[in-house]
Amino acid sequence: MGADCSTNPDAPECHFSIDGRSSTKPASTSKAVPANASDVRVCREVPVFIPLVQRLVTVGDPSAPEKMTQQECTVNGRMVDSSLVFAPTDPAVPTVSAQQLAQHAYQALVMPQPDVGMSPRADVPQLAGLPVWLWLKPGSWSSKSVTLTAGGVTVTAVATPWQVAWSMGDGTTETCAGPGTPFPEHPNGDGTAPSPTCGHTYRRTSATEPGGAFHATTTIVWRVDWTGSGPGGTFPDVESSTGFPVRVIEAAALVTNSH
Repeated sequence: MGADCSTNPDAPECHFSIDGRSSTKPASTSKAVPANASDVRVCREVPVFIPLVQRLVTVGDPSAPEKMTQQECTVNGRMVDSSLVFAPTDPAVPTVSAQQLAQHAYQALVMPQPDVGMSPRADVPQLAGLPVWLWLKPGSWSSKSVTLTAGGVTVTAVATPWQVAWSMGDGTTETCAGPGTPFPEHPNGDGTAPSPTCGHTYRRTSATEPGGAFHATTTIVWRVDWTGSGPGGTFPDVESSTGFPVRVIEAAALVTNSH
């Protein structure tokens, strides 16, 4: 409650400064009176008129930029209170929650299709019984992120690849924890060594498959986390895939065709 400046002009509430000019003039209004139980207190904003002010009210952070308004309250048409109210000029009220904004960032993520590497290459016949090296080319295995800002809230959603599944078309799937190892340009030995990280060996030919080829699919699984205002969190994994044909023949057929 503020002091009644008409009876106590030395109260701290009765001393204030407007535009750098000090004022100690007490209010000339009648002393505030209590309302009866059936009375209704009505308050409204009015043009600022310093002589009628009885008290000062600060709303929010007193160090923030402020605007000044005057408020009068009446009961049965009789003024019972008049106050100067100082409030922030632009209260920072978020228009969206961090969780909502993070959901938008999650939906805005675009995962690249896997860029597949194989040895032997996918466009030449594979040999049944011999190991195939599998890997992802640069650009397929790197984190992707989206950052959004709205209403004073900023969040970032980050997708990180953590697993790649190679469905080889012959009923088997090779699941690898990384992008695989590219086949060396100048391998040692006869080139029949299996990949140290990700590979497959076809045990039968694709001769009976539609088009004479297996339909293989490579799928990257991405973990999505978000950070920003609040504790952050994790979204469901997302996937990106690409498909390609793989023709597999018997090694003996390759030898026969070479003569």
